[in-house]
Amino acid sequence: MTATISSSRRGTTQGGIVRARRVRRAFGPRTVLRDLDLDVGPGEFVALIGTSGCGKTTLLRLIGGLDHRPPAERNSLWLTFTEDRSRGLFPNWAEEGRQLLGQLRAHLARHPGDPRGPELVEALQTASPAFTELWREQEVRRFESSRKRFRHPELGRIDLDYVKLATADDDRQYLLAFLPADAASAAKLPSLA
Repeated sequence: MTATISSSRRGTTQGGIVRARRVRRAFGPRTVLRDLDLDVGPGEFVALIGTSGCGKTTLLRLIGGLDHRPPAERNSLWLTFTEDRSRGLFPNWAEEGRQLLGQLRAHLARHPGDPRGPELVEALQTASPAFTELWREQEVRRFESSRKRFRHPELGRIDLDYVKLATADDDRQYLLAFLPADAASAAKLPSLA
């Protein structure tokens, strides 16, 4: 991979929040990103659309700083339980962890043949004593639309209501939508762009 990617919440002197130059990424003989240039300015919205394997997810991992992680560590469970900064992000971290673990147990029950679930559980038990402690509670929870509270290091508390929009024929394909829960949170969101 060769790339120059910079990101900033407030923008750079050139005005962009995300700036990528000559991004190139290959997996063996297959090149999925070739000399890509991308600028995302403050307040801009970008949708990445394309066929499977065209590089959308690879680009997002690069921008988000997750490309250096193995695939098993590129998920919210892993980041919640192994990244110290996640504890500061959620005012009620233990409840957030219980919610995620309950949903994982429900997913494992619906998809018992998926080997990724048991592999993730085993890896997290090795990597995180907090995961192991909460996993022993054996709580099962299905997804429910709810409110997430975040503690941003500069902007303070941000409350977002979230819903899951799922396809009718495959419960593993869904979109999570996060919406500001109040006027104060809505006023802070443009600062995150």
